[in-house]
Amino acid sequence: MGAKSSDAAALWEAAADAMAWTAAVREHASWTVYRKAWAAKVESDDAMKRMAEECGRAVDRHGAIDPASIVRVRDAMKRAADPLVRASKAFVRSSKLDEAAGADLLRAYKAYGLAGDPEYAAIVHDRAAGSYKHALDTARMAESVICTAESLMRDAVKLATGAARWQSLDLAWQASRAPLSALQADMWEDAKQARAESAAMLGKADEAVQAAAKMRRLTARAAEMSASRAAAAAARGQGRPDVERAAAEWRRAVAKAHRVEDRSRRRAADRTHDGAG
Repeated sequence: MGAKSSDAAALWEAAADAMAWTAAVREHASWTVYRKAWAAKVESDDAMKRMAEECGRAVDRHGAIDPASIVRVRDAMKRAADPLVRASKAFVRSSKLDEAAGADLLRAYKAYGLAGDPEYAAIVHDRAAGSYKHALDTARMAESVICTAESLMRDAVKLATGAARWQSLDLAWQASRAPLSALQADMWEDAKQARAESAAMLGKADEAVQAAAKMRRLTARAAEMSASRAAAAAARGQGRPDVERAAAEWRRAVAKAHRVEDRSRRRAADRTHDGAG
């Protein structure tokens, strides 16, 4: 490879490294938010278990439904719905970050190709595909949990209306305890299983956050190391169109990486400050 093409290649490689760094910052942020979504889902599942337990007390041994207990069931539904709303918002945010990371990785894929490294370009392309897939899966999860939250809130309103009517009319609604007890047991088992599944996903998210943090550090270091080579190549190749073009792309990629990194750090610091407050 001649001096002319090697200088351009060094700049394209450095540009790709900066793009990969940008993607890693967004991936780390995405997994961090994704973890928060599953933590909220665990919180909701715990509330669903408490709701199922309260349902078991809604009918006494004589088969009479206690309106006050129904109100407590309604309140438990609301407590289960609230964290689902938070989870949905977090899933949406995670999905958007994954999409942005995927776009950064596609740009890095093209830059690595221009740098003359097709093998690593293919690896980065696969990572981009994975980011887009996770973005789609997470968006679907966001839709699923918000639908569940809306359903719970509708049921809570119905229960509140029914309880108010029973109390105002002083009704003693008789019900067969056996089928209701069986329904309550099924609800509790469903909630228990959902909680276990959510806890498992939370554990996987914890691992993913740590892996993404490591990737963020590694890509930042790679971009730093390639920057010195790129600066030298840009100085040698001044006036050459291929080098000038690659140098401009490298500078843009580095500036963007620093902006994204700085913004991410500020947001993390703000969240830490809010939590401490």
